[in-house]
Amino acid sequence: MGQGSDNQCQQPHGSTLTLPSNRDLLKAKFQMGTNRLMRVYLDEFEALLDEHDEAMSKLHEALPEQYKSYVSLADYVTEEKVAVMRANVLRAGNDMIRDVSDLIDLLERHTS
Repeated sequence: MGQGSDNQCQQPHGSTLTLPSNRDLLKAKFQMGTNRLMRVYLDEFEALLDEHDEAMSKLHEALPEQYKSYVSLADYVTEEKVAVMRANVLRAGNDMIRDVSDLIDLLERHTS
């Protein structure tokens, strides 16, 4: 395979493949890493919620009937709180991706 310009590669069958710029590769790599990190946070959060639900269930089963209603009073985790926490993780990750992308663009303009 022959080389054309810095970001083009000649294919054996005659077509030209345009390669992404280093800037685009860096942005894509950072976005993939940030997405993996957000996925880990969300997976860990889900595991914690599962443990919480299991603990609440065990507590409910262990208590005498007259105290079982107190379990729901003690359970502070609501669907609304879970949705807000998930949204905060995703928003923080997306903000970081945007900020780093802007920084990469700025650095490229000042170093070109």
